[in-house]
Amino acid sequence: MYYVFWKAIFGSRQEFLDALRFWFQPNWLSFLRAEFNKDMYMSFKLGFFLFLCSACTWLMFSLFK
Repeated sequence: MYYVFWKAIFGSRQEFLDALRFWFQPNWLSFLRAEFNKDMYMSFKLGFFLFLCSACTWLMFSLFK
């Protein structure tokens, strides 16, 4: 299930690695490099992926309790 979420949101390994890089890179550095919009978008995608995985895990635990 997590792979399906990952494939739908990121599509490729490189895009996922870029999202991780932007997640840990400070926003002011992205602003100085003129990558602020891409940073916000990739950070949102990674956050949304983590939310979906957490929600799916919570749902599985609550259904099979």
